[in-house]
Amino acid sequence: MAKAHIGKMRNRVTVQERSTARDNYGHLADDWKDVSHQWAMIEPVSAREFEQQSQQAGTVTHRISLRHVTPIGPTFRVVDDGSGRVFNVVRAFNPDERRDRIEIEALEVV
Repeated sequence: MAKAHIGKMRNRVTVQERSTARDNYGHLADDWKDVSHQWAMIEPVSAREFEQQSQQAGTVTHRISLRHVTPIGPTFRVVDDGSGRVFNVVRAFNPDERRDRIEIEALEVV
């Protein structure tokens, strides 16, 4: 993917990390902790890429570009603040090794 330009980062998102805590009854419950709020570019993967991915584990429906924050992995999700859509992180990587942005491959939760 080409470098994301600031003008294309039109989606205000919240990056969240899953945390586990005990509720009042002593049961483990998942909770989401906000890690950062920032602008991102969210775009669907092409039908061809989707077909190639579906043959492998961890199907990806969207690619998300954002500025580098903290290391992001499969215990994270991205919430589009405007639409409320939720994307579970499948993979995240630093494409040019400069630590200025992160590319996330994600699966939209429907």
